[in-house]
Amino acid sequence: MAKKLAQHFGVCLLACVPAITQMNGDRTVSPGQSTASEHRTTVTGCLSAPGDQYVITSVDNGTSYVLTGDTAGVENQENKLISVEGLVHNSIPAHPSLEVIEAHVVFDTPKPILSLSFSNPPDWRKEAIQEYGVRFAHPVDGSVYGSDERLVLEPYFERSRLEQQMDTYQNAIAVGGFRIPEQAFGKTLFQGGSFVILVNPTIKSQASCNKFDSGEAPDFYKFGTISYASTDSSGAAMGHGYSEYYFHTLQNGMCYELAFGFETVASNPDEPWCKFTRVGEDDFLKVIKPVMEHVSFFRPKPGVR
Repeated sequence: MAKKLAQHFGVCLLACVPAITQMNGDRTVSPGQSTASEHRTTVTGCLSAPGDQYVITSVDNGTSYVLTGDTAGVENQENKLISVEGLVHNSIPAHPSLEVIEAHVVFDTPKPILSLSFSNPPDWRKEAIQEYGVRFAHPVDGSVYGSDERLVLEPYFERSRLEQQMDTYQNAIAVGGFRIPEQAFGKTLFQGGSFVILVNPTIKSQASCNKFDSGEAPDFYKFGTISYASTDSSGAAMGHGYSEYYFHTLQNGMCYELAFGFETVASNPDEPWCKFTRVGEDDFLKVIKPVMEHVSFFRPKPGVR
């Protein structure tokens, strides 16, 4: 309907040009000409879609333009490098707009692809923590936290949810895990991550194990035959993004926490940000699911712990 009205209005405008010219005396603006406050240009840059607007940020000078007019050519193209030819309107110098004449994609950012080592669980290396009765598996390029290495959470784990929830820092013990290399998603803005297993032997009830420090009701998931209470969080600082996922289960009379942390960087200073593949929750879940499906529990051997 809007296009039909615009088309109709355009016909009327052309028909009415002589009348407008006559009314304004010598001040004549013919169709296709630019006024003093606008000029025709071509902008190549990264497309974003804040709110209900499309914005292109030039790779040449960093200027951002709100796209107006016929934006059908840029729909669903956000986070891509595009070229737009149009009329720049400077009625508000701090927030120029670009009335689209023509637009096309210059570079279509590839989707992230999980590395073969993470995509083939049958080839993963198996680990067993006899003292606390838990097994897990990991890709061969995911370095394991050694038994003689003090297990500390990576920077994106401010504190484990098991520690926060009960305020029992000394009772939550990190017992195993592995680092997730940045190569897990190839050439992307992914910076790496971690999988850590913690256990709190002082938490004995399912209800207490299901609680998280946020006080919000947890979500529940099942991997294989094991049910988990879960929560997640995310944040950003100094140009880096952090995503954390926590899973709790009561096994062998103890509360276990399986924690994942993922780090991304906002951009690469040497290239336009839209030329680098971003990773998000859907990608992280491709790592979480097979790792969780390969976790199992058994009774600790008598006398080991």
